[in-house]
Amino acid sequence: MEAAVDAAERKDQSAVPGLVAQLDSDDPAVRFVAIHSLMKITGEDLGYDHAAEEPVRRLAVDRWEAWVKEHHRAAQEPSRPAGLPAQPQDAAGGSTPEVSR
Repeated sequence: MEAAVDAAERKDQSAVPGLVAQLDSDDPAVRFVAIHSLMKITGEDLGYDHAAEEPVRRLAVDRWEAWVKEHHRAAQEPSRPAGLPAQPQDAAGGSTPEVSR
């Protein structure tokens, strides 16, 4: 649980998937720390209540899992600095063709 608190203090986005997994814990204290860490990191709670009955929590966990897929897929896509072309350019400024083998 200390790692979750540390991640929240650093607003560590990379910790979000692991925290979402902890929302399914049998231990309500683990669930409490996980949701409060997620709220601090993301600013969202998505309707999750650590003390709710399991079927109600499950619906919120499903929302969190969808949130992770949407937000972490975008974060994992490679980015390039602004102003750089999508394809490498040759010395003359033209696009370098891709080579297939």
